[in-house]
Amino acid sequence: MTIELPHEANDRSRFLIMREFAKEFEDAGIPYWVAIHKPTQDNDARNYHAHIVYGPRPAKKIINPKTGKLEWDFSIVETYISKCNHVRTHRPYKQTKPDRIYDIHNVKNQRIKFSGIVNRVMTEDHSDVRYDPRSYKDMGLTVAPMK
Repeated sequence: MTIELPHEANDRSRFLIMREFAKEFEDAGIPYWVAIHKPTQDNDARNYHAHIVYGPRPAKKIINPKTGKLEWDFSIVETYISKCNHVRTHRPYKQTKPDRIYDIHNVKNQRIKFSGIVNRVMTEDHSDVRYDPRSYKDMGLTVAPMK
């Protein structure tokens, strides 16, 4: 995800916004990375944004029962012979993908959650900046969507 951050916010507030937004991934045990970027001399001075990369399923390190080594749960592979006499593999310790990541409404729900976090932090900072999670069309604006 690439997320616009309020240029009116200070660095601490931008950090708090992203930490709270990413808490859902952390609580679910989903590996993630967040990078917060400031504008550079080559772009708009308001170009504060963040990138979030996250895995599709929770992951944790466990002791592999066969080797005794600490390994990622999803990396432990067992092989077996199927009823058709084929060699098959499965990952007995991998965790289930959270449904909400693949939910058709995920993007809309993330926009609503993010707007709520931004609006609360900006209120605490005594700023009038407010984000609206709705699309331009839903807001009744005749503005063409921008990249």
